[in-house]
Amino acid sequence: MGKSYCGNFRRDDMWCNYGIIMRVFKRNKPGQPIPFGPFLAIGGLIGLFFGQPLINWYLGLFLH
Repeated sequence: MGKSYCGNFRRDDMWCNYGIIMRVFKRNKPGQPIPFGPFLAIGGLIGLFFGQPLINWYLGLFLH
């Protein structure tokens, strides 16, 4: 269960950062959709391979 939460968090984080960067540098016009599929796949892979260490690191920031 933890790996899926990590994958979802990474996906959303990457997607938002990509959208902000595209807007700041005017590479994406208002109303133009931002692709979501590649970020879903990348977030899933990050969660699959690095999920538990990332969760432990993140929780360690607040629980120590």
